[in-house]
Amino acid sequence: MADYYTLPGYRALLDRVRAEGWSLRGLADLAYSGGRDLYIRHDIDAELYLLDPFLDVEESAGATATYFLMPESTFYNLHSPEGRSIISRIRDGGHAFGLHFFGEVHSALSPDQLAHEIVRQAESLESSVGAPVGVFSFHQPTRSMLGLDLEVPGLVNTYHEATMRDLSYVSDTNMVWQPAPPDEVMASGTSRVQMLVHPLWWIMDGATPAARWRQVVQGLSATHARHLLKRERALAGLDEAHLT
Repeated sequence: MADYYTLPGYRALLDRVRAEGWSLRGLADLAYSGGRDLYIRHDIDAELYLLDPFLDVEESAGATATYFLMPESTFYNLHSPEGRSIISRIRDGGHAFGLHFFGEVHSALSPDQLAHEIVRQAESLESSVGAPVGVFSFHQPTRSMLGLDLEVPGLVNTYHEATMRDLSYVSDTNMVWQPAPPDEVMASGTSRVQMLVHPLWWIMDGATPAARWRQVVQGLSATHARHLLKRERALAGLDEAHLT
C-alpha cells in the first residue's frame, strides 16, 4: 500500500505513474490523447502561501498539473506579495491555471447569471496570474448547481457530464480516495483519468483532516506574522512570537 498523504508519498505516486507509461496533461488539453493520460488537478482551498514544498516535489518529479485558484478565498490574496510569489513559481514551473469557483456563495444566481460570473472571474484570474485560464471547478456547489450541467463558453467545466464522460475520476477529498486509490483506478483498464489532489492533505502531517486544517491555519498565521514584521514599521524590534 502506498504511503499516501505525505510529500514522499506524493513523489512515489508520481514516480509510479511515469514508470507505468502515463502522460501528465492539463485539463484544458482534453481534446488530445497520448494513450494513457493522467490529468492532475489541484483545488487550492486555503494553502496557496504554503505550496513551496509541494511544488518542490512536482519539480523534482518533472510533473505538471493544473492549479485551480479561488479569487474569493478568505485565506489568500492573489495580489499580495506572497500570492504573487507563489503564482510566479507555479507559472514558471510549467503548470496551468484554472478557476476554483466558490459555488455556494453564488447559489442564488440564475444559470445565465452563473455563467456570466464564472466568465468574469476567469477573465480576472487570467489577469492576476498572467496566463490563460481555460477551465473551472466548483468549490462546494449546491446539488442544484451541479444538476445544471453548466456549459460556459470558452471554459471547460470539470463537472460537466458530457465533457468528462470518458475520464475516470479519483479524488483525495478529506483524505479518503474516492472511489478507490489511484493505483486501483489506473489498473482497472481505463486510459484517461482525472485525479484531484488537494495539496493541504500532503503538506501537513496531522492524523485527521481537522488536524491538518488546524496546521494550515497555524501556517497561514505565521505567514501573516512574517508579512507584518517585514512591512509594518510600528512592529520594529518584535519577532514572530509576539504575533502568533
